[in-house]
Parts: sequence; C-alpha cells; structure tokens
Amino acid sequence: MGNFAIFGGSFDPVHKCHEEAVKLCFRELDIDRLFIVPTFINPFKDNYNAPPQKRYEWLQKVFSKYSDVEVLDVEIKKQRRVFTIETVEELIAKGGKQSYDKIYLIIGSDNLLDLPKWHRSEELLSLVTPIVISRDGGIKSEYKTIFLDCPFSSTDFRNTLNGDMLPSEIRDDAVSFYSKRKNI
Repeated sequence: MGNFAIFGGSFDPVHKCHEEAVKLCFRELDIDRLFIVPTFINPFKDNYNAPPQKRYEWLQKVFSKYSDVEVLDVEIKKQRRVFTIETVEELIAKGGKQSYDKIYLIIGSDNLLDLPKWHRSEELLSLVTPIVISRDGGIKSEYKTIFLDCPFSSTDFRNTLNGDMLPSEIRDDAVSFYSKRKNI
C-alpha cells in the first residue's frame, strides 16, 4: 500500500517549472510514486504545438534521473482526447485497489476553475485528492495548495524561445523544434 500522484498536462514543452513542481510534490506530499501523463491533446484545446510523441520523449529525458517518477504514454497511445477519469481508472485497474492508500491529482491553479467542467468530475473527485500548484500564491482553494515560485509557462517559452526556461536535457532540441515551427 502507498500513495501516488498523477501530474497530467500538455507539457508543450516541459520546462523548469514542471520539474520544480515535481520536486515540491515529493517534499510536500506523502507519495511513493509520481506518474507524469502527457496528453495526446488537451480536452479543452483544439491542437498542440509539438506532437505527442515528441513531448513524451522530452519528458522521459528530463525525468529519467528520478527513480520515483514514471512518464506514462497511456493517453498518447489512445490517439484521441482522453479524460482524466479514464486515466485514473486505468491506473487503479492496473495496480489493483489494494495497491494504494491515496491518489493525488496535481493540477495547475489555472485549471482549478474548470475542474467542475471536467468529464465525470464528481466521480473523479471521489477517487483522487486534488493538489493545486499555484504560481501566484493568490489562489483560494478548498484543496491543498503548493506555491511554486516560478514566473513562466510553456506559452511564455513558445512566445520568447528563451532556452533558459528549459531543462538542459532538452534545451537544444526544443529550441530548435519551436524555432522551426515559428518560422513556418
């Protein structure tokens, strides 16, 4: 028995704030394992910038040094929008209900307001304990909130192509990839 956390998202691209969020989760939560689950496509978006397989490869490069972190391609393999409840149910089925005590769902404060709109949200909330990652610290939530002192996002990177925002393991590849996309 143990606790695990699920950190899903587009990760388009994964950046230093994502990595710092993972470190904070291990410091702030009683978890044995953290699963990072990149989306094929975010259910609230119409497209992505980097293809799913590329984002998955970048995540693997960044988090391979963490023995208690696993990057899963369960949503990417489905080649469609996948709702969080589906992924949670799949992870529970894979491990069996007896294999965990608590499941944490890591969400950014920017997604908190949309949480009631998530597919089967009430059922999802009966299975997981949401943990809110807040960059601005001003969020008011009924859920545990972890403050992340990190001033940028994937969108900021795509707008500026500032490689300093990216982990060294993917910096050159990602800057090159998004630079080419910007020049198309």
